[in-house]
Amino acid sequence: MLSKIESKRLSVESVRYHEKYFDEIIVDILTDKATEYLPSGWQGLTTASQAKQWMVERLDEGGIYSLSFKGKESDACIGFLFIYGLNESSSSSEVRIGYIISEKYWGQGLASELIALVIKTLKSDITVSVLLGGVASENIASIKVLTKNGFVYRESENGTDFYAYEF
Repeated sequence: MLSKIESKRLSVESVRYHEKYFDEIIVDILTDKATEYLPSGWQGLTTASQAKQWMVERLDEGGIYSLSFKGKESDACIGFLFIYGLNESSSSSEVRIGYIISEKYWGQGLASELIALVIKTLKSDITVSVLLGGVASENIASIKVLTKNGFVYRESENGTDFYAYEF
């Protein structure tokens, strides 16, 4: 697991639910537009109870990291990074990644900066040989984020295109 990493504009920090109060933030970030291409369990969250359950489910799946701007706004969470399979005791060296950024901050290159930071950080981890990102076939913006950062199309499964970055 990573603890905290930073890029030019972003601070990415491991989430442990009890450390921060994310309920309202989750509801604000997981809007209908932001979750349009995501699984149904990520959609339609409108209450603190639903947000808590969503966070518990994501924590059970793997590593979650909050995204914020470096500097004076560093406490304001603007999205999440998900990393599955990192430092787990398995023979696989493939790590799955995903992200969601508040639509307030779309179009600023933050997703591309985030993925570049993840690649740069994990390059030094000799246990990781492949990063894998799954994207809905219709989500052209996220496909561009991955391909811009050197990911190549691998396969499709159930309407999801998988892109891989090999170290």
